[in-house]
Amino acid sequence: MKPSVKRFFKGLFALLCFVHFNLKAQPPCVSTPLVTNLTLTPNPYCAGSTVTLGLANQYTVSGLLYTWSTGNSSVASNFSNFTIGTSPTIGINPTAAIWLRVAVTCTNGNQTTTTQPVFLNVATNSMTVSNALVCSGQQASLSALSAGVLNWYSSPTSTVSLGSGSVFITPTLSAGNYTYYAEATNACTFAPFRFPATVSVNVSPTISVSNVTLCLNQNTHTIFPSGALSYTFSSGNPIVSPTVTSVYTVSGTNSVACISSSTLMVTKLNFSSPNVAVNSGSICLNFVFTLQPSGALNYTIEGGSALVSPSISSTYTVVGKDANGCSAMATSSVTVWPSPIISVTNASICIGKTHNINPSGAVSYTYAGGGPVVSPTITSSYAIIGTDANGCVTPSAQMVTVFVHTLIPNVTVNSGTICLGNTFFITPSGADTYTYSGVSNWVSPIVSTVYTVTGKLFTSVCTATATSTVIVQPGPSLTVSNVPSVICAGESASITANGALSYTWNNVFNGNFLIVSPLANSNYTIVGMDGFGCMTSTVVTQYVNKCLTIEKLHKETDRLVVYPNPGEGHLVIEVPWECELRLLGLDGHIYFSRTLAQGEHAFEFSNLAEGLYIIETKGDFETQRLKWLKY
Repeated sequence: MKPSVKRFFKGLFALLCFVHFNLKAQPPCVSTPLVTNLTLTPNPYCAGSTVTLGLANQYTVSGLLYTWSTGNSSVASNFSNFTIGTSPTIGINPTAAIWLRVAVTCTNGNQTTTTQPVFLNVATNSMTVSNALVCSGQQASLSALSAGVLNWYSSPTSTVSLGSGSVFITPTLSAGNYTYYAEATNACTFAPFRFPATVSVNVSPTISVSNVTLCLNQNTHTIFPSGALSYTFSSGNPIVSPTVTSVYTVSGTNSVACISSSTLMVTKLNFSSPNVAVNSGSICLNFVFTLQPSGALNYTIEGGSALVSPSISSTYTVVGKDANGCSAMATSSVTVWPSPIISVTNASICIGKTHNINPSGAVSYTYAGGGPVVSPTITSSYAIIGTDANGCVTPSAQMVTVFVHTLIPNVTVNSGTICLGNTFFITPSGADTYTYSGVSNWVSPIVSTVYTVTGKLFTSVCTATATSTVIVQPGPSLTVSNVPSVICAGESASITANGALSYTWNNVFNGNFLIVSPLANSNYTIVGMDGFGCMTSTVVTQYVNKCLTIEKLHKETDRLVVYPNPGEGHLVIEVPWECELRLLGLDGHIYFSRTLAQGEHAFEFSNLAEGLYIIETKGDFETQRLKWLKY
């Protein structure tokens, strides 16, 4: 056998052994495949090149089917399959960015697991660059995303690279704004390009704390830092109680969230502290207050001087130190009283009048040129200085001007007498226009009244007043009586009027006496006139009763009979059968109730008030009601 043939069969035997070995080493799948992340190499990729899709895990079973699909979003319903095969890797040549996923199916039981969608980016001539915000004294971390090799530069044209890679750490920076440039040499053959990245550096606070010495009787110290908005202390709080000399750290954060730290030393001595005191007090604005500390050898005063002139109430700290170096602190409160601010209004008066200058804003006032009541004959100005309850005075005088007008009208007006209900016409003179306390010059007072009339000229702001007295005569007070007040039809009554000088009855009869014989209730109008010609009228009613005889009433034997009606109180009631009798008001109130036998019964109701009542009888057969007028 030729050597070449031997080599062929030897190779074929080796291949068959390899296949046999691998088929035995890869048993078929029997359950749902375990799927890890989908891998994309490279990602991002250059358009037109090949991207290799694969899985992060390696399978040791056979019988797996791979279904590859793409989509335009990460939503599962938007994916569509583009190839199905048995290989765990595949190469594709997309032309745009897409979403990719793969479903792995175990054909022995048709069990499938699908990977999470992965986005495949397109490498283009673009870059995403981050900006940064840091505090002074810090470094900034800048990042950029693009295909190709990234380099960082200090300017758009610099040829010296500051660093390479997607992340660049700047040097330590002071406050201000800085710009760095990221350049990508793109693997897709685009030319290099640079994008700016800005670093804004805020000012970090400068924390100031003072070293302090604690003496024997000083067990605690309160740290008072400055330079920041809020603070944290290495001791946990600003109050420290060291037993030996100690160092503390204070960290402060300013309004832009930058943080700085500083340390202070608290020295502990075994000497007693001095007993430092300082005076407090109050001053008016713009005055000077003198701080007078005592109890130590030398002093440090907040603000640097013992003479202070604060614009608002303030507290000053005085630190006194003795010969041993021990110190103690005292505070002085200086209350600042503001100067009073007074206000006053200019005024106008007519010549001969006075004006009361009425300023406000202080307790007492001093007037230059006269005041507070002035009566200038020409327009004049006055200066006012005010003093408040604290003794503070106005920083400058307040001026007020009183304008004087010299043209005044001479107003006169008439007076008179009217009867009640009549109208009086007020007639003024001496001015061009008038106003009246009674609204107009036509008045109808019900009592005697004095009216004020104010007159004004067209050429002057000054006015003058006059009064008009209108006396009201009320008319006579009439009293009228009729005797008797109730008569029977056909009888006569006399009506007498008093209180007036003359009388008229129903515009027909004259005199204070009238005899009437009406057949029904009748009204009579009496008009009385007094000596001023004023008249008063009143109406009197003459009541008339039919006054039927008992014999006539008895003809209606089955009805309730009541007489006299109207009546003054003595009442006769006849009932046709035994019944219950009730006397009711119109509001339903029961004034009287009794059971009556058939026949005639007399009652006395003189104590009842005048008015209309209901008489009700309720028997076995029916209920009857009558109205009865009590007068």
